[in-house]
Amino acid sequence: MKKDVLIKISGLHGDQNEDGDMELIVNGSFMQSDEKSYISYEETDSDGSVHKCRIRAGREEVVYTKEGLLTTELYYCIGRPYESVISTPYGQLDAEIVTQKIDFRENPDALLDLRLDYLLTINNEYASDCIMNILVQNIEKH
Repeated sequence: MKKDVLIKISGLHGDQNEDGDMELIVNGSFMQSDEKSYISYEETDSDGSVHKCRIRAGREEVVYTKEGLLTTELYYCIGRPYESVISTPYGQLDAEIVTQKIDFRENPDALLDLRLDYLLTINNEYASDCIMNILVQNIEKH
């Protein structure tokens, strides 16, 4: 059954001393079945463009899809590097993701607490070590 939830996505891209961290807090929906979690939400860019985002998270892989003016699909899977094209307003970037860890953390206050550790390469050059945290909570807790 789908639930309305609060979704917090935070990440660190690069050294903690750099301006590589981000945080997004939005309302969305959450569903769990077949040992997978499904998250969907809308994200609005600074120019007002709306993107529909979906995350499918399982123990072995996480898939992130963003659709709108620009479309991106990223796979995080331990042991399998993933190549993708990331569309930006400034053009396309060739990206490679090498997932180091998919960690479902125990958290009694959350429906889902997930951490992804990965290496990011852009246009065949190492870009950064990255951490993405995805926290999904019931709306009534906040």
